[in-house]
Amino acid sequence: MAFVFLVAGGTNDGETSSFIFDALIETEETYKTTVTKHPVESGYSVADHKFQNNAVFKLKGLVQNNPLSNSNGNTSSNNVVTQGSSNRISQAREQLLELYNSDTTFTLVMKYDSFEDCVVTGLNFPRNANTANILTANITVEQLRVVTSSTVTLTTADTSVSDDVQGTVSTGGGGTSDAEDEGWFAPLVETVADLFD
Repeated sequence: MAFVFLVAGGTNDGETSSFIFDALIETEETYKTTVTKHPVESGYSVADHKFQNNAVFKLKGLVQNNPLSNSNGNTSSNNVVTQGSSNRISQAREQLLELYNSDTTFTLVMKYDSFEDCVVTGLNFPRNANTANILTANITVEQLRVVTSSTVTLTTADTSVSDDVQGTVSTGGGGTSDAEDEGWFAPLVETVADLFD
């Protein structure tokens, strides 16, 4: 099993470069959704109260100085690690670090699917006495959720007030800006006055 990082514009001439592990030991795909922790109103829409997080992929792969051969005698190969080089481990490590530090998204191609707009969010190289000629890399990849925006034109509502809805406005000094018995406010004034008669 192998996977490929496809880095758009990853080379000086603008061509796509790729990285392939000699062996992919383990993969893990995680999809999570965050939902509100607060009470929701009856008849709510689920879409208003949940948010999908980025898809997360955890990968564990190997690169060695002497790559394995398949049944046809062909070795695993990629565009960035020189075949037959005693320095393949160092080259692979540098390439993975470059991918981690870059500001470029890439496409993660796996056995069953491919995932665009990915970035490396975690990179780890465990070592022990038995891995002198092998580079083990643990990689965490997240797929960014890309959305598109649109522009709409809004019209300004008519804010003028017709004469039949204008009423008496208090000036705060005990007086009014209009006569008390004009407009829609006059019947209310009369009603209140009748309560105290």
